Amino acid sequence: QLSSSNEILKVWEPLDSNVTITGASTTVTFNASGLTTAAVSAFTVKPTTCTGDNKRTIELTITGRSTITRGACQ
Repeated sequence: QLSSSNEILKVWEPLDSNVTITGASTTVTFNASGLTTAAVSAFTVKPTTCTGDNKRTIELTITGRSTITRGACQ
């Protein structure tokens, strides 16, 4: 829920049903200082018919730095 004082920077269309996102949380929240509210957020993105090494694990640190790791589909 956004308050009237929040500014939306970017909006994306929802992913279609051929992509899954999993993790402890599938949202990332930033505070007024621009830092994430969790020490490390990590989630996995992959097509539902994932083959080969097309799975991606995305880690986002508290400062907003991201690391993307390619992994094998399972």
